[in-house]
Amino acid sequence: MTNLKFESIEDFLKFKDRCPFCSSELKVSLANFVLAPNTIPFLKCRLIDNKFEFSLKHTSHSFELAADVSINSQNNIVTFALTTPVVLEQYATDYMMAKTVFESMKPYIELYCSSRKCKMKYRLCSDIFACLKIEGVYSSFKIRPFPVYMESFVIEDFWIQNDWTTGLTNIYNKLKTECEPIRTNIINLETMGKDKIINRIKTLVTFS
Repeated sequence: MTNLKFESIEDFLKFKDRCPFCSSELKVSLANFVLAPNTIPFLKCRLIDNKFEFSLKHTSHSFELAADVSINSQNNIVTFALTTPVVLEQYATDYMMAKTVFESMKPYIELYCSSRKCKMKYRLCSDIFACLKIEGVYSSFKIRPFPVYMESFVIEDFWIQNDWTTGLTNIYNKLKTECEPIRTNIINLETMGKDKIINRIKTLVTFS
């Protein structure tokens, strides 16, 4: 379960296409992990015609970079079209910097249930993307095969996190954020079903 890897974003989208609790079709977005509190994510990009398209900007004391980025969900190719001036002598370097900036944003794919009737707030996240250089090509890179990172949902005052990298389920009390989570073996949402999952979580939080 925890060793499963996907060769393409499209394969990941097929892995789970419906909410395990209400069967609503899952929405998809390209997002990024933001560790600082109260920070607006850099990425929240929709998939249109098998592509994610967005603008990338980065300024530091040593360089300035801007690019239009396109990610093909079928072949995992990331293409950068630089919109800042490019010096011929550093042509390849600028594209490598664009790749580095993209990876530093910690991009990933998020599938989520947007049904207002469903109170579970189900989400499934891929692991963070890392890119490989394509031989003989400067402006495009290929996203490495990636695993599932985490799926999560909510039951009353508890946030439940299935961590696929460790094979554990973490149960957090949203009203007691300073407390350590309750940990148990990962809960398989498909085999248990909604009612059994709710009963299992309530039992764990009652007797822990």
